[in-house]
Amino acid sequence: MDGWNAVHDAPVTPDPSWHGGAIRVHMSPALMAFRAQQPDVNVKPAMPGVMAVKEFYDDANNVVGSSVIYYPDGTLAYYYCYGPAERCYGGSPETTMDAPIWGDENASEVSNCRICHGGKIFTELP
Repeated sequence: MDGWNAVHDAPVTPDPSWHGGAIRVHMSPALMAFRAQQPDVNVKPAMPGVMAVKEFYDDANNVVGSSVIYYPDGTLAYYYCYGPAERCYGGSPETTMDAPIWGDENASEVSNCRICHGGKIFTELP
């Protein structure tokens, strides 16, 4: 991911969000630029190219899943998630790359993502 920033050098345990377990967050250059201008994580970063990827880790520090929030054109947020049960959101089933939870912010499939995130990315610049 050329130009991307891994917010943490190693998986962070425990994840302070509802995703549970160890995580690592990566931010796109567009998100880093937005965050540099607007450090308030409660402001929705609705601009083209904003993207964050959260990797989920097991106890042995192996990647077991991932979630993504992406603004391709700066208007709608798109969510994508796969991983063990409970990692996409509290009560989520186990999902895979071939059968993830995904959709734009208006899709019912991502209503549980939208409840907490509401299009916001809560990771701050390191």
